Amino acid sequence: MQKVLKLVSYAVLVLMASAVVYAAIIGITYWTGIGV
Repeated sequence: MQKVLKLVSYAVLVLMASAVVYAAIIGITYWTGIGV
């Protein structure tokens, strides 16, 4: 049970990290688009 919980928390952490990276890429693309 603890192994599953650790796996789930790790998956959530990866998902959050990828979401932050995705948002950063979108934000940078948006701001550079506005700048140009």
